[in-house]
Amino acid sequence: MSTRHTNDRDRGIWVSRTMASLQVVLVLTALSWSVGLRANTCVAFPPPQISGPLCGRVMDPSGAAVPDIELRMLDPAGSVVARTRADSQEDFRFPPVAKGRYRLTTTAEGFQNYIGAIEITSDKKKTCRRPVSVVLALTSCSGGISKDKPPHYHASGL
Repeated sequence: MSTRHTNDRDRGIWVSRTMASLQVVLVLTALSWSVGLRANTCVAFPPPQISGPLCGRVMDPSGAAVPDIELRMLDPAGSVVARTRADSQEDFRFPPVAKGRYRLTTTAEGFQNYIGAIEITSDKKKTCRRPVSVVLALTSCSGGISKDKPPHYHASGL
């Protein structure tokens, strides 16, 4: 066997092994990239179900008070159906609205506009029975609405 023929055969083996290695690297890179994308994707939880008017307390992600902040309730078409403002105690109460799904938003500077989704299951009640905790978001996919009663909730006038 000639030396040239042996070198061509070795080079061919080297090229096919290199190509196979590159394919493996590309597949692993694509998999790790797609997993990373999914890890940073927001997960939408079912909206809390509220019976009667929505009320509660507004706070920032650290749990600190956020008084005098405007909140809006939007219908699926994006129209504002109700708005309210948190008082000096950070507590808020919306007027009663019709049954349905709504988006809670804010216009507060420094926070994300979208807070979360809610579902009003009864429009018959006129008083708020179960206050919620509203956590404003500094970045997308953070913050939201929790049915947990806010700490030190003041129901005065609500």
